[in-house]
Amino acid sequence: MKQISFLLILDAEDLSDDQVEAIYKAGCDDCTPSVSNGVVMVDFDKEYDPDEMTKTEVIFEAIKRVESVGFDVKEYRLNGGHLEEE
Repeated sequence: MKQISFLLILDAEDLSDDQVEAIYKAGCDDCTPSVSNGVVMVDFDKEYDPDEMTKTEVIFEAIKRVESVGFDVKEYRLNGGHLEEE
């Protein structure tokens, strides 16, 4: 197993408790949603099997899950490291 850490920046101004719960229920129980200075973000630390998924697929799966509960993802940022596949 490998680990990837990344941040999704959402097109939203605030985040309710119900929205946080919806993100978790969408299969994102390995994330930390938060708001800082009016920026809504979801910080992920995901373990993945590189024989089953690439880093890019891991990130896009998280984006798909967050967007499934009504958010638009404006951008993503890797927390250290690079997106190059190993």
